[in-house]
Amino acid sequence: MAGPYIAVFDSGVGGLTVLAQLRKTFPKHSFLYLGDTARVPYGTKSPTMVIRYALESAWFLSRYPLDCLVIGCNTVSAVAITALKGAYPDLPILEVINPGAQEAVETTKNKRVLILGTEGTIASRAYQKAIHSLDAEIEVFGIACNLFVPLAEEGILDGPICKMIAQEYLQDALKKDIDTIVLGCTHYPLLRKVIQEIAGENIQIVDSAISLAKRLKTSFALSEQEKPRLRIFTTDLPHRFMKIASLFLEENIEEPTHIDLEAMFYAAERREI
Repeated sequence: MAGPYIAVFDSGVGGLTVLAQLRKTFPKHSFLYLGDTARVPYGTKSPTMVIRYALESAWFLSRYPLDCLVIGCNTVSAVAITALKGAYPDLPILEVINPGAQEAVETTKNKRVLILGTEGTIASRAYQKAIHSLDAEIEVFGIACNLFVPLAEEGILDGPICKMIAQEYLQDALKKDIDTIVLGCTHYPLLRKVIQEIAGENIQIVDSAISLAKRLKTSFALSEQEKPRLRIFTTDLPHRFMKIASLFLEENIEEPTHIDLEAMFYAAERREI
């Protein structure tokens, strides 16, 4: 079992952007990653379902010795953080919204910020609330970009299809004189090149994965490990996930362990009754 670990979970490959940044920040630490690819995307699911999925992921990862649990998903961060902290009061749980909001406030010059997120994140207004808690004068606009997640999951990160979809999402918002875009979904950094191209070089882009890694570095004193490990779990198509993860982590990784998360969680619940 080894550890202790920093554990990261997401609905699919998007949280790999968080994992990559954390591993750069803590190269001598062990990590767990859970990608719930069988139920991706979370962004179009109801809050009730997202909370249920998040609690199942947290339950699985909490069976290992953890230094902290990182929510590598903006949708879960927006709707399930209270439920997770209530279920695991003694486990440090970090989310991606507040670090991204803080950096947006520090980055914008004209106080006009655009949030790109999933339907669930935008509907929750979590980024708006977080930004306004820091600076009530900032105008915050939000766009649900639901097609970005399947593009990232399929590895379609450039080319005419990506550019056409990004243009469709951004064209009206770019007329609002924004100067900062927040990538409010951890899948979206995979499409950063296209988003920047459509937005223009004068617009600053905030990646909440980078913001989170900065916050964790200043908040936690983690001991170095002689032989740090990376263990990856996925709920569907582990071989396909391995290829995508190897690409974004820039190293060859072992094939992830496939788990039936829902079945394991409810089997454990029945044993406790």
